[in-house]
Amino acid sequence: MEDALEIARQNEASKQTFFSSMSHDMRTPLNAIIGLSELAGQSARGMPRVQEYLDKIRVSSRQLLGLINDILDMSRMEQGQVTLTNSQLDLRACVEECAEPFRVQAQTEGKTLEVTFDLTQTWVETDGFRIQQILNNLLSNAFKFTERGDRIALEVRQMDQGEYAKYRFVVADTGIGMAPEFLPRLFEPYSRELRFSAKRAAGTGLGMPISKAIVEMMNGSFDVESERGVGSTFTITVHLKH
Repeated sequence: MEDALEIARQNEASKQTFFSSMSHDMRTPLNAIIGLSELAGQSARGMPRVQEYLDKIRVSSRQLLGLINDILDMSRMEQGQVTLTNSQLDLRACVEECAEPFRVQAQTEGKTLEVTFDLTQTWVETDGFRIQQILNNLLSNAFKFTERGDRIALEVRQMDQGEYAKYRFVVADTGIGMAPEFLPRLFEPYSRELRFSAKRAAGTGLGMPISKAIVEMMNGSFDVESERGVGSTFTITVHLKH
């Protein structure tokens, strides 16, 4: 039994090392593809068909890069290698920077994106990259599971005062929602709900587990409410130092 356990541990370590190495190796050529397609796009002005093809290459490349980053993050988390890097930052500016690309997406897809703030103290000490990663995961899902004419809302609210104040982030949508039986499995790694079709569930299924793990590292809470045909609401609450 001890030998079998040791072999299992070695296999798990080998698997994690493999995932980590492969993720790094795949990101290098993908970054080159993204960079070169952007340079090519600058030379393709006046050629709308070529520009369209290059735009599609960039979008697809970024999607694939996001999948690889999710796998790498999950591998690191399972090995306990992910840490927070806190610094003083303007929380409003941090959230606005994350939301800006989604405003463009909302216009393109015929959806409504509302971003609201209720903050008295915007300068906080936190890991801005991880805050944006969480919000990016939530907003990406909201856009994935909504249709033209639907509404997506991002609200950031300061709940109290003090050296460590409570901040609440809410991402809500009027999309297709989730089945009640799936909600308990939402944060299971590698679990995806085929809400209406397999195409809609494209992705690794790691976005929610990664986001929840980061929130827990911040000693925060992550709550979800969803109803089929009505929409979903994701609420994150954390205490941030001023």
